[in-house]
Amino acid sequence: QLPVVILLFLGAFLISGSYKGVVRHTGIKDVYAIFNAVCLASISIIILILFNRYTDIVEDFTIPLSIIIINSLLTFMTLSSARYIFKISYESLINSNETPTKNIVVYGAGELGIITYNTLTNHSKMKVKVVGFVDNNLQKVGKHINGVRVYDKSILTEDFVRFGNISEVIFSIQTIPPKKLRTLVNEIVDLPVKVKIVPPIEDWINGELKVSQIKQVQIEDLLD
Repeated sequence: QLPVVILLFLGAFLISGSYKGVVRHTGIKDVYAIFNAVCLASISIIILILFNRYTDIVEDFTIPLSIIIINSLLTFMTLSSARYIFKISYESLINSNETPTKNIVVYGAGELGIITYNTLTNHSKMKVKVVGFVDNNLQKVGKHINGVRVYDKSILTEDFVRFGNISEVIFSIQTIPPKKLRTLVNEIVDLPVKVKIVPPIEDWINGELKVSQIKQVQIEDLLD
């Protein structure tokens, strides 16, 4: 039974494509791919056992359902944990050898803000540290995203910028009207920081945000 189980799991992982993900960039999508592969393999094993039970092609070919479930859980937990352990170890090694040269604040703690955070921190050629998120939603203020605190916009003062050695503020808000962006930029325009903006999702390369696309705010970004 073991060779058959191994072949079914290998086939499931090939079909799901979970092996394609770069381990140091492991995220929810990679864990989801592993989950799909494990489910596909487990269901295939159960179907094969039931089919053999009625056809009796191979004698004594059976595996208890409890064993299949335990094996599936252990496989999923082991592979997912291994990926995250490798990712954390890799990031720790990189961070121990390199001192961040840029402290960045991401303006926007929504989905786009999290994508921006991941893009910045996963870019191996950049020495950056996201020191905080800023958001106008009071329900998010005070909470943490990936270990980074969410602040109210009132925190963006000259003292905060100088004390935190912050060099950039990146606006990462979906479908922000130019008028609102102009108001927000005017509130921090006198601070000693570069003000940048994440482009609209439809302008991303192959549906993925690249660091090179995060540009300084231009006059046309502020025009209605």
